Amino acid sequence: MQHINRLAYFNFFFLGVTFSLAGVVPLEIAGKYQVDTYMVGYVFALFTLGNSLAILGNGCLLDRVNLQKDMIAGLVLICAGIGGTTLLSPNLVIFSCFILTYGLGLGILCSIGNYTMVSLYRDEQRTAKLNLLNFFYSCGAVFSPALAGFLLYFQVTWEALYQLTLVLVAAICYGLVSAPFSLISRQQPVLSGECSQPWGVKIYLIGFGLLCYVLSEMIFTYWIYCVSD
Repeated sequence: MQHINRLAYFNFFFLGVTFSLAGVVPLEIAGKYQVDTYMVGYVFALFTLGNSLAILGNGCLLDRVNLQKDMIAGLVLICAGIGGTTLLSPNLVIFSCFILTYGLGLGILCSIGNYTMVSLYRDEQRTAKLNLLNFFYSCGAVFSPALAGFLLYFQVTWEALYQLTLVLVAAICYGLVSAPFSLISRQQPVLSGECSQPWGVKIYLIGFGLLCYVLSEMIFTYWIYCVSD
């Protein structure tokens, strides 16, 4: 079980790294494609959209799919997104398609991480584990812009920054090989009664509030870049 926990924590660290990296590179991307910075902001909205759609869609399938194969699919989408955005995007339209793909892959990883903790733990222990997931996400979100800003100062390209995140993807793949996901499937019947309960109004309000928070954070970040540009 500890192996699955570590994999979930590392997944969320990776999510924090990638989401924060999107706020560091818009000026460089705008320069490459010769567009205004706000256009890059619109493109990265697809990144968030893909992530949100994957979380919602994949969340409905997790009870019925093989988690290991599902996670592999997410990693394949992430690799395709990184490779496409950095190597195969001659214009902003194709770049947008690969950014959407990238977001879809990250959404799959995010949904699996949350699902893992909800399935393996109950009550106060579950809350503590979910909070720890968010802590690792925050660590990644702090680490990413600090390192990226340092590397950009020394003329490292934005493409290289995204390609460096493949090191984290490789580490996730290594951990995925021996992850005992069967532990989760054995405990599903215990939690099936909980999962069948209808959501209350407070859950929807909290979800809407989180969505507004994420959107406002990204909008503010891109607005700052537009002003500075």
